[in-house]
Amino acid sequence: MNLPLTHAPDFPYHFQWFNTPQPLTLHDELTGYVVLVYFWTPTSAHCQSMFPTVAYLGQRFAGRAFVAIGVHAARFAAEADLELIGRALRRYGIRHPVVVDEHRHLWEEYGCRGWPHSVLVDATGTVRFSGSGEPDRERMAAAIEFLLDDAAAQGDEPYTHLRFSDTEPPEGLSGLSAPAGIAADPRRGLLWVADTGHHRVVAVDVESGQVTVVVGCGEPGAGDGSFDQATFFLPRALALHGDGVLVADTGNHLVRRLDPSTRQVTTVLGTGRSVADPHAGAAGRAQPLHAPQGLAAAADAVFVAVA
Repeated sequence: MNLPLTHAPDFPYHFQWFNTPQPLTLHDELTGYVVLVYFWTPTSAHCQSMFPTVAYLGQRFAGRAFVAIGVHAARFAAEADLELIGRALRRYGIRHPVVVDEHRHLWEEYGCRGWPHSVLVDATGTVRFSGSGEPDRERMAAAIEFLLDDAAAQGDEPYTHLRFSDTEPPEGLSGLSAPAGIAADPRRGLLWVADTGHHRVVAVDVESGQVTVVVGCGEPGAGDGSFDQATFFLPRALALHGDGVLVADTGNHLVRRLDPSTRQVTTVLGTGRSVADPHAGAAGRAQPLHAPQGLAAAADAVFVAVA
């Protein structure tokens, strides 16, 4: 939804922040920056699907006057717990600044109606776009590029050069974090587990109970390759198919295949973009998916449940 040009409501100085050493305001530290302000809550599948888009935008515009600011606006009272918010940030790999809108003060001021809600603020602090739902990342990137070019043409320079880092140490990769899927592999004597919060898949020896295979480096991403270098984003469901293991890579909108014999990960289904496609009909990597949540494999078919 495009709005009449209005000055963006600022972030109250006393609000709690994550991933920044000091509170941020649009009229001071963020002056001269194009800012994506997005409202989220951790239990929303649509918000979870948006996180890779925000990460993509951060990488695409790294080194330029752009910053994403997450606004945590709890849907339920339990979601407002600061410890739980910190865990969610680590689980989803969110490293840009996040402000906690405890009583939905900012939510009301920005006119939000659902999760997620995105607002683009230009270098002068003016709202240039506001809308609910998961944004198309390429259209959002084009809008950001336009605002950055416009700011450069007008001579709007950042007031300060910001440096952000995690305010809390990353959670170790020992044990499991929010495991969401399993697949029994009796031929190999393994139990494959989607270690969702660690963005990886592990295999446990059913006799010893020890982790014997780790797939994924633990960083969120969508990279194919060797078991130790491949990346996932919130993998959930697993299914054995032939000699391999299929993974519903939910956050990346993909289905991946693990080959234990070659120790390689390949993408077999999905474009990597979140698309609701009720008719389908395409094949393999040409068929878009939306946050695949479940898998079931038969001899000659694989069934995928999408959000």
